[in-house]
Parts: sequence; C-alpha cells; structure tokens
Amino acid sequence: MIMELERKFRIHTYEADTEGRMSPPSLFNYLQDIAAAHADALNWGKEELMKKKQFWVLSRMAAEMESIPGGGSEIVIRTWPRGVDGIFAMRDFDIRDSSGKLIGGATSAWLILDAVTRRPVRPGSILSETGDIFPERQSLGRNPVKLPAPGEGRYNTLPFPVRYSDLDVNLHVNNVKYLQWALDAYPLDFRMNNEIRGVEANYMSESLPGDEVSISISEEEDAGGNHSREGISELGHSEEGYSGAGHSGKGDSAKGDSGENESRNFLHSVKRSGDNRELCRIRVRWVERKTDKVY
Repeated sequence: MIMELERKFRIHTYEADTEGRMSPPSLFNYLQDIAAAHADALNWGKEELMKKKQFWVLSRMAAEMESIPGGGSEIVIRTWPRGVDGIFAMRDFDIRDSSGKLIGGATSAWLILDAVTRRPVRPGSILSETGDIFPERQSLGRNPVKLPAPGEGRYNTLPFPVRYSDLDVNLHVNNVKYLQWALDAYPLDFRMNNEIRGVEANYMSESLPGDEVSISISEEEDAGGNHSREGISELGHSEEGYSGAGHSGKGDSAKGDSGENESRNFLHSVKRSGDNRELCRIRVRWVERKTDKVY
C-alpha cells in the first residue's frame, strides 16, 4: 500500500483572492481532493465504504500557512493517514511551494458513519485491513481541536438562504461553503488590510436546501482574557446585524501598538435560523497584510 500520496495543484486565477493569492476555501478543496484520492488508493474510498453502507464525513480540519502562494503558481501537497484517535480517523498534510520549500501544513479528523443509522462506526477495523503501520509524524504537532463558541461581544449576520450553488452532489451544503460564508461576513476594508494564515473548522451538522443560516462572530480572547485590540467592533458592524455581501463598514489594519505583525483570532458559529441548530464552528487567524498584490 502507498501510505503517502503527493500531488501538484495549480492555483488558477479563479481560486485566488483579491490580492491574487490562494484563497483558504481553495486550499480546503485541494486538501479534501487529495484525501479522497488517497482513500481510494488505499481501498477506503467512497465506493468501497458504500458496499458496507458506510460513508466518510469530515469532522475537523486545521490548516496553517507560513506564506500564501500566488495565482498561477503550483503547490505540492503530501498526505498520509495517522491512524485512529477514538472514533476519528486522522490524516495530515504537508504543503510545499514549487521549489520544495515547506510553506504550510494541515491536520484533519474524519468519521465513518453508518448510512442507515447515521451513527459513527469505529474506523480501526477498516483502516487495519491494510496491515500497514501508519506514519506517526504530525504536520502541525497536534490534532485538530474542539473549538469554543464565539464569546461576549459577538455580532450576528442577518439570516440568508442556502442557495443551489452551495450544495454538493448529495444535496447537502458543501463543507467549504461554511468557510466561504464566514469569510464573506467581513467588510472589504478589513479583508484588504489583513490576510489569513490559519483556519480551523469543526463540522457539527448538515444543512439542506430551504434552510436559512446566520453567523455569529467574536474576537477570541488571549490567555489574559483580553482582545488583541478593540475587538470585533472595529469591523464596523452594528448590533442590528449585517448581510455580509456588499457591506462597506470601515475596518482598520491589524497592527498592534508595537507595530509587530501580530495575529488575531476570530471565532465563528454558523447556525440554522429555523431551530437555532449549530452547523459549524470556525476559527480564523489573521495577520496584517504586508505583501503586494501578485498581479
């Protein structure tokens, strides 16, 4: 069995952000693409599991980037399964630029669900069928964690409907869309002055056509219980909520008092408006943008 798989991905212009660099949703798509391909190669893929009336579900994903490659360039992603942690099957990723320099990494936790009962199936028996020893190294030195909910001082978007373009082949919201929704909730000024270096997501429940959802956002406190600066109020949101798309509130850069390129974490909770069920939690780590546009 090939216990590691490596693939090249070209960052197309339509997968780049306004600065011409790879967008976080594009990276999440690449990671899931190579994960699915490797599962197929190991005979754990979608078709094999469906024979047992089972299927894979991504539960947690965390990615960290040292630098963000530009559109038109290539990255190389290597992935490997790390074995089992309770009910989770663990999988990690290394991300390198075209010269081979390590520029990022990711870790993920997956569930196998019974297609009839929708209950988790312990993955050990399935993964052990290969008879191989899994690589033990960790890309980020940790597992993806259970994220906290947004705290005090949170702001909520106005409810918006699930649209056709949000759906996957199973008529569920594609999990990358939750990240896109969260990022679309920021005003343009903040996005133009800051860039993302880390994203972590917990997928908690599915969303379907006809649902309306809203997003709560708050800045995460540091170890001393403080926000890195003014908190989310600087994003220019009002307590009445905002729609995300087209919002033009003023946002400052993320520079701290010392002028260092410090990071700031924001927490997001995506909820279904009808029953207030939580669908996803996301943490985004921002730093002040110091690079020029790629094109």
